[in-house]
Amino acid sequence: MKGGMLNYWIMRNISEGPLKGADIIKEMSRKSNGRWRPSPGSVYPALSHMEEKGFVKRDNDGRYSITEEGRNEMKKYDDMVKNLIGTENVNDILEETTANLTYIIETFDYSHFDPSKINDMKTKLMAVLEKIKESEK
Repeated sequence: MKGGMLNYWIMRNISEGPLKGADIIKEMSRKSNGRWRPSPGSVYPALSHMEEKGFVKRDNDGRYSITEEGRNEMKKYDDMVKNLIGTENVNDILEETTANLTYIIETFDYSHFDPSKINDMKTKLMAVLEKIKESEK
């Protein structure tokens, strides 16, 4: 699906209940502990694209909800990640990994270089990589 993980995370959020675009952005920021706040310029086009594909629908109040087709699409992502990582707890790993990667990117983007935090993130990412390698055996 075009938009990949952003679309997945949008569908994951609205699968918990209907949300307006601004609320989706707030929820994604909250779930990543403020480390990732997608811009309206990426969220709203993604919502429009997913609406055209039939993955989400918008009600008269501007709230988006996931359709059955969207749930099926979301399950494909769940299964793909589960196969790569080899765990039942896919959502927690995805949320943690997304937050960690976003933190690393933001650290370099804003020159807030703290070697101890970078090494901590590297350790966490290496652990995820090991899980992926083990699942390929």
